Amino acid sequence: MDAAVKTPNAVEQATPLRPRLLAGYGLANIGLACFLITPQLLLLYFLTDTLAVPAATAGVVLLLPKIWEVVFDPVVGLWSDRLRGRMGRRWPLMAAGAALFPLGFAAMFAPPTHLTGFGAVIWVMAAYMAATTAYALFSIPYAAMPGEISRRQQDRTRVVAWRVGFLAFGLMVAGGMSPLLVEMAGGGRPGYAVMGMLLALMAGGALLGSLRAVWKLQDRKRDFGAPLKPAKALAAGVRATLGNPAYRFLWIGYAFQTVAMGAQSAMMPYAVTYQIQASSGVLAQLFLAGAIVQVAAMPLWVKFADRWGATRAAIAAAAAYALATLGYVWCGPGDVALATAVAALAGLGQAGCYVLPFALMPSVVAARDQKEAEANLGLLTAVWVSGEKLGLALGGAAAGVLLGLAGYVSGGQAQPASALASIPLLFATGPALMLACSAPLLLKLDRLRRRQGQPL
Repeated sequence: MDAAVKTPNAVEQATPLRPRLLAGYGLANIGLACFLITPQLLLLYFLTDTLAVPAATAGVVLLLPKIWEVVFDPVVGLWSDRLRGRMGRRWPLMAAGAALFPLGFAAMFAPPTHLTGFGAVIWVMAAYMAATTAYALFSIPYAAMPGEISRRQQDRTRVVAWRVGFLAFGLMVAGGMSPLLVEMAGGGRPGYAVMGMLLALMAGGALLGSLRAVWKLQDRKRDFGAPLKPAKALAAGVRATLGNPAYRFLWIGYAFQTVAMGAQSAMMPYAVTYQIQASSGVLAQLFLAGAIVQVAAMPLWVKFADRWGATRAAIAAAAAYALATLGYVWCGPGDVALATAVAALAGLGQAGCYVLPFALMPSVVAARDQKEAEANLGLLTAVWVSGEKLGLALGGAAAGVLLGLAGYVSGGQAQPASALASIPLLFATGPALMLACSAPLLLKLDRLRRRQGQPL
């Protein structure tokens, strides 16, 4: 048997991990992608144009559950670090999250028909909060694992590349299928309810199916050291975020990128409907174009990172994504082909924005204190993921609030000129500016890592 298979959890990986194990580990991201993209893509539009919720209120609905998750994520990370037992410290929480997640996800798009107005808003928010709680139970321990599988940056990059490759495939499936499922099921509340139920079943199956590979990859015997006591956990998170300049540059830079992604995803249905004036099938087409390119581009970004360094590759990815995103400004009524080409080009840069910052995170943290980083990797990962989720939520919430301030009329009615003019700004120009803001921080990170002699 291959040595890498005998000891998949070795501190140093002599040979690449077996693809079958990495594929099993990555499978979970198909389920996680359903939650990452479907609310981003459709929940704001569902609230405003199906439930007739004012755009600004709908933006708040997107934000509040994510604020809860930002608070809850470090709790899950600390809990995961402190678990001891025959099942390991990551697997039990992941199993609980996998079992509970489909229920909250399905309920999110299926408020009872007798609920309207404020009652429907409360239902959707409560279901969204339940789904985010289950998602955190799975995703925080899951995201911490690359830092435990190997200390080599090349191995971590490849593990994350497999993970993000499945994520891109999941985004392609969920982002492509969800608008079509709504349309095929008749649209309106029934269409969204059917879509939510089917994607919940797919997501639950992927999460549960990945648990076998996670069981094999985690090291249930290795001594990771004593995790911090609860009273010191918050201080550790603050220290990792604010006391480590390299981590701070990476964390804030990636936060700008996630704000851009969140805003663009939330605004895409509005851009398709009002700017390009096309059907929901075009919404699926744009997502598929971007996601297919993302999957194809993953190996290219890994090779770029191996040759030129992960930080420089991350800068190049952000620049490519920003420049491509500006192309949406020139898309007008009927410009489906142009919009599809822009989506494909944006997918090239977005692939790097997904894989490279997270691949860098364990090394950036461990450069300060390797022993503390390994003992508290779940907590430190939770701090990272909290920033990611908050950025995505802020992007979607800001888009909703600004759309409301521009005069958007909920309920699928005719829109004033001010609302129509705001759509390309919120869909293209604003996200491009957010991506540009990440570049100086990543440049500072690159210079700092070179001065410190860290592996690039």
